[in-house]
Amino acid sequence: MLRLIERLIASLRWRYCLLAKGGRIVVDGKLLDANTPLISRSTFKFMLTGNYEVAERRLLTYMLDAGHICRGDRVLEAGGGLGVLTMNIADIVGDDAIVVFEANPRTAEALQVNLALNGHAIKVETRALVADVNADIAFADLIEADAGFGGCSTHRIESGVATITVPAEALAEALRRIDPTVLVIDVEGAEHDLLASVRDWRRLRSIHMEVHPDVLPAPKIAAMLRRLAEDGFRVVESPVSDINVMLFSRTACDAGNVAQRARP
Repeated sequence: MLRLIERLIASLRWRYCLLAKGGRIVVDGKLLDANTPLISRSTFKFMLTGNYEVAERRLLTYMLDAGHICRGDRVLEAGGGLGVLTMNIADIVGDDAIVVFEANPRTAEALQVNLALNGHAIKVETRALVADVNADIAFADLIEADAGFGGCSTHRIESGVATITVPAEALAEALRRIDPTVLVIDVEGAEHDLLASVRDWRRLRSIHMEVHPDVLPAPKIAAMLRRLAEDGFRVVESPVSDINVMLFSRTACDAGNVAQRARP
């Protein structure tokens, strides 16, 4: 009973804060519609304190300062969420130079609302990125389970978890179609399978990635890092303190060497 009362008080406090702010919150200069069940209490707290996606935003700033992203780059973002990082990327490369994939239709709708609130016209594709063929795929939807949009993933499907079916596209096909130079990926544990599926990285030179050790076991993470190294991507040391938010980079020479080794 005490736990139930504590949860009720926390819920009322959360709703009061939301009402006091008119249902909208500013994060890193970006206006967000927070009047949605997509946002868990923990995420809302991060927003109120300015710590929402702070490591991801700091890494993007470092990438800009160090030349790993700039005007003229083309970006594919896998997992747009509420769009804070998306809009920061667009501020660098331009709205027409970024394509965002968001698998959950409700999250994609909230993302588009936030983009419009801030005057952005960014292409959002409501589909999942997958490792193999283009087809519909099961997707865990944990929004009603108090996990919010951040708990939704193709790799969080367990017994008793609500699922929806969403359209999908193979990452390799998306890379071929969009031809990005920068990949930003936050896919709640699907990163190992996605990155392992790519044989041709084309012009891609930088990867901004959040790794999810709560979903991926250590051996899979190690295998993913080895595979990226074999494809010419080196880990770039950055001032970001979160070890799970990582930057990988390769030069044109690195890409050429990989292609040379792949020839029969």
